[in-house]
Amino acid sequence: MDIELVRTIITVAQIFPPEAPGQSARVVRDDGVIYGVWPNKLGTIRIGDTYEADVHEKQKNGVIYRDIKTLRAIGHRPPRALSAAAVTPPKPPESGGADYDAPRPPRHDNDNGGDYYRRKPTDPKNAERMFVCKVLGELIAAHQLRGDDKEMLKRAINDLREVWHDTFGRES
Repeated sequence: MDIELVRTIITVAQIFPPEAPGQSARVVRDDGVIYGVWPNKLGTIRIGDTYEADVHEKQKNGVIYRDIKTLRAIGHRPPRALSAAAVTPPKPPESGGADYDAPRPPRHDNDNGGDYYRRKPTDPKNAERMFVCKVLGELIAAHQLRGDDKEMLKRAINDLREVWHDTFGRES
């Protein structure tokens, strides 16, 4: 897993924001090559502009990761149309596809068979807390409940928990 610093020219064709906090965004070059970039650099990148970039390249498990470290704008030109190969996702290494160089989306460790699109259901106790907090916050924001009166808050919380148990609590 050697890391190599490469200087390259990037004409930006597409920009994808990070999928979750703490993750990098993706920039697609006009020939379809994908680069990772931290969100704080996105404000300086525009589609169609050309940049000189210092990029860290590393290969891990047959996948080449390219992370932009520095950018310097060198011009603007309209991006050329993406080729069909750039739009069609490459085959993963397990299927024998040798052209795979893009990272896969993260898997959720959710006791759900690793299904990316379906999260583990919310625990009923947490669902009750979420309900109480949301309604309590809305009541305080609407000035129907004072946040500095402890006794009033206790009554409101217990009343909301009772409402939860009388309605949604039967399901759990």
